[in-house]
Amino acid sequence: MLKWTVALSYILGSTAAASTSVNLDVTQLPSSTGWTYQSLAPITLPPESQVFSVVTGAIAQNSIGFGETGPGYTYPRTSIDLSQPVTLLARALVTQSEPVTADNGAYALSFGIETLSNSVGFGLANDGGTFRIQDNSGQILSTAIDTSQFHDYRMVADFTAGTYTLFVDNVQIGTGIVAAGGGLDAIYFGDGTRSSNAKGEIAAFEVSSSPEPSSVALLGTGGILLLARRRGVARRYRLTESAL
Repeated sequence: MLKWTVALSYILGSTAAASTSVNLDVTQLPSSTGWTYQSLAPITLPPESQVFSVVTGAIAQNSIGFGETGPGYTYPRTSIDLSQPVTLLARALVTQSEPVTADNGAYALSFGIETLSNSVGFGLANDGGTFRIQDNSGQILSTAIDTSQFHDYRMVADFTAGTYTLFVDNVQIGTGIVAAGGGLDAIYFGDGTRSSNAKGEIAAFEVSSSPEPSSVALLGTGGILLLARRRGVARRYRLTESAL
């Protein structure tokens, strides 16, 4: 049994080890943990401490009143393998956002990953109780979910197929296409607009890439289970034979 457990752990562990991820540490300002504070718009940038702060269990953003500055953060995306499924996980809320305009959408608090040619991500808005969740292509995914409350957002994207699926609190709310890139070539979050600024909190943000379980690993697991079954049969046979 011990050999079977170790072998199974090795096969499953080797598959899991191929995944890579980037996680946001919400206990300190992102600029101190490898993220670059910059304009996502890009326009002249206000000081980081005027827009972002650390609160209990979250990073707070308040870009209200800063106009077309687009303050946010980027992180190198080189550790994320875009040939594999990519997952964006975020836990966030928006307490206030300025009116959404036709050219800026609900991106005043947004999350995503972008290359020079492609991007996938979503933005949140709360304009006086008018809620919106919108993807990077401009598609509105929900106006019913109360974005003023914390929710768990999970976007699973396939850059090869050019599609994504978005879940909110583990419920699928929409699918869409991978959008055109805007030139960031990075993982990002923050105010991605030139207007429609927002006030909100980010309690978690993670981007990861992970391969689908390979047929080799599945065959290996099946082989181990078959071997364990055969050994069990052989053991029962020996016990029966010795009792005769």
